[in-house]
Amino acid sequence: MGMQWFQVQVALDDLEDARALLRGLVGQRVTASGTIVGPVTPIKWDHGVQETAHRWLVLPLSTEGRVHDLVKRVLEERGQDTVELIVLPVSFGDRGYLDGLMARQG
Repeated sequence: MGMQWFQVQVALDDLEDARALLRGLVGQRVTASGTIVGPVTPIKWDHGVQETAHRWLVLPLSTEGRVHDLVKRVLEERGQDTVELIVLPVSFGDRGYLDGLMARQG
């Protein structure tokens, strides 16, 4: 896979916030594509088991050369001290799909 792709994962409490974030990222051409998944239920340890209901995952894709811009834009948009955000390398994918994304991202 010639081009290195990354999936950015951002967890948000509100579906409309998730939609607005992804629409903004696509509209600003920081990403060519993304998906919103949810609701999901995170369970974590915080001096006891804590469960949070109705979180939404925003999953935009980016190339190695643009992923830092994407992360920076997400952090600016959220304007919070801490954003539940991680970046995952894409180790494999359909070549036609990824080539199509590259053509749209320009």
